[in-house]
Amino acid sequence: HKKWRKTSFSSPSVKNHQAYPLWNGDKFNRGKPEEEKISVNMQGEIHQGLMFADNIWRNVITVEDAQNRGCNLFDIEELRQEYSDDEFRNLLMCEFIDDAASIISWQEITSCMVDTLEVWEGFHPLLARPFGNKKRRVRIGYDPARSDGMKGDKSQAIVYAPPEVEGGKGWVLEKCAWQGLDFDTQAANMVNLCKKYDVERISIDVNGCGIGVADILKRTHPTILHKIHYSVESKTRMVLIAKQLFSRRLIEFDAGWMDLAYALLSIKPSSSNSGKHILYHSQRSTEGGHADSAWALLNALYEDEIFSADSLGSPRHQSFIKTYS
Repeated sequence: HKKWRKTSFSSPSVKNHQAYPLWNGDKFNRGKPEEEKISVNMQGEIHQGLMFADNIWRNVITVEDAQNRGCNLFDIEELRQEYSDDEFRNLLMCEFIDDAASIISWQEITSCMVDTLEVWEGFHPLLARPFGNKKRRVRIGYDPARSDGMKGDKSQAIVYAPPEVEGGKGWVLEKCAWQGLDFDTQAANMVNLCKKYDVERISIDVNGCGIGVADILKRTHPTILHKIHYSVESKTRMVLIAKQLFSRRLIEFDAGWMDLAYALLSIKPSSSNSGKHILYHSQRSTEGGHADSAWALLNALYEDEIFSADSLGSPRHQSFIKTYS
């Protein structure tokens, strides 16, 4: 009935999201001759609202638009420091991200995001001991940052609870971010997490400044300290473990943690200069860090046994290794 109007609201996510063809005009353009196709320009009048030839009124309101119209509740430069470049453009500038090159797809990531207060039983994040007396073991992954507080670079810790039974789901319980802390304070933060949880392992990247934090922890928690030396082989294994867990939905984290979701999305493959190796990286800049929370999670997952003995020789497993390594 012509008297009704359909209104679509969508936060920009990735280009393979079902909202994108409607937004950029591809749905309208499908099957039409070239002269009848529309082009959606993200600049100009669309920021005030604009009716297009497909009879759809489109409107973009970015964080800059909000500020220009009088909103003074935020500091844009501070937000640029807080988020990576991709996160800032997506969350605050209304740009859809192309996840075609991401090793873990947006669909795989979002399928593992849940309302933890509703779904998880036995975890109470506001208590001093979130697991109470369950004595469920956890692992901490730590991605340290320089103690001089380099702009945008943060130390990130992820607390991960492995599944209690084989084939169960692991839980990403907590994420912590600190900036500008010396090695002693960073190590003290790890010790405090050990008081909060029953920690069976702390995995730290020691290729750079992490060695300072690790040396301090070695004096207090030598039996659970695990040093990770980043290399082509170790980073490949870390990424493959995460890929397997997310593709099989064997890991869960809170649906409100969009920063972790976008950090995982930013991990992409590239080839080495020789062309002989596949490298995994995330964009790094002084403004945006380098997907610190994602690498902290991968540190926590490192060396998990996710392939059973029966599946190691399976065609599916061999295909997986061939595709991603």
